[in-house]
Amino acid sequence: MLQLGYVDVRRSISTSSPQRKTFPLQVVVAAPPLSEPLPPTDLALLATNAIELDGPPTDLFVGVKVTRNDTTGRTIELLLAPAPTLVDAEVIVRINTSFFTNDADYVARPSPLRGEAFLVVGTRFRGTAGMSLLRAVLGVNKETVPLHPRDVTQIALAGTFDQPRELVVGQVRQRTSRATATTGADYRRALDGDFDGILLELTAHDPTTSAERWIHVEVSQPRAEWGPARAVVPQDAGPGAPPPLDPGETPGDGLPSDGFRQYRVTWVHATGNETGTPGRSRGL
Repeated sequence: MLQLGYVDVRRSISTSSPQRKTFPLQVVVAAPPLSEPLPPTDLALLATNAIELDGPPTDLFVGVKVTRNDTTGRTIELLLAPAPTLVDAEVIVRINTSFFTNDADYVARPSPLRGEAFLVVGTRFRGTAGMSLLRAVLGVNKETVPLHPRDVTQIALAGTFDQPRELVVGQVRQRTSRATATTGADYRRALDGDFDGILLELTAHDPTTSAERWIHVEVSQPRAEWGPARAVVPQDAGPGAPPPLDPGETPGDGLPSDGFRQYRVTWVHATGNETGTPGRSRGL
């Protein structure tokens, strides 16, 4: 396993003085370069990050595994299971994916100018109600079309939403600095206010069923690994994309429909580590 990111837990979020504690995140890398064996069960995966906020018993279990990391893209799976005693809290998991794309030499380059790449998954549950199991599958698929190739970030969340649940998902790049976790371990913390990417906060509620339901979010971005930074050019998201169309687009792209909404933005890319010699960096 590798320490790739961290978990922030805030309690008493409905009060004027919430309390935050931070814990290193251990990740099972079952794909190259480590190709570790997968835990045999979900319970074994959850046991890789058993978090005690104030001593026994355990208040939160978090399991993260990398199941794909090759030329086609990357897939990361997450399980988050709070104990019933954890209430009025927020849990944010930040998975640092720069290990797979950047030369993370913090001595020579203590804080890359363009920051480090994080996948963010979290939830808030206010008041006296606890939270049930949250499952997430996060992936990047690299298109192979020759003209204007795009990378598609796919985020899928599963849980029970018979009661309103606040969810946080995203893909961001932030500069980091050395910090000390609640456990005393060193980790790299994202700096507040230094943010590039997309962070989506939503409330999911389906009172018709208490069964597990899936929520899917896809972020499509043009690939520009070595291209110069470009000015942001806003474009109208609807009623449809004007010609000429990019591969995969249809004249109806951008038109909101029931349960589905699409937005068009221009992304700005850089090599990811301008303080040193450019490496083969690709921001996730």
